[in-house]
Amino acid sequence: MHSRGLLFLSIALLTACASTGMINQPPRATSAQSAVDVRIHNLMSGSHVTFIIDDVEIYGFVEPSHYDFVLDTGGYRFGYKKDGRKCHAEVVLNAGVSYIFNLAPDCVIEMQ
Repeated sequence: MHSRGLLFLSIALLTACASTGMINQPPRATSAQSAVDVRIHNLMSGSHVTFIIDDVEIYGFVEPSHYDFVLDTGGYRFGYKKDGRKCHAEVVLNAGVSYIFNLAPDCVIEMQ
């Protein structure tokens, strides 16, 4: 019985670790002139939050923290999944600006 409990715990830990951090690379910036710095702050704790760009899972958070990346200027659909709920917001990124977005409870994706 003891070895089954350890096996279950090991599988649970591996599953949790596998779903945090980088899941897929964000779209790559095609040139330095069109590159925009973006920071995503996850403000939620207590459950897994998955950040999404254009319906592609990009990064998994388990605690409040941030994730930085670079995108081309243009329009994107940012979103997140938490506890089976999906949220999204249309964003437009302009050249020469650095952006910070907060992922907050109640399906809020807000620019600072």
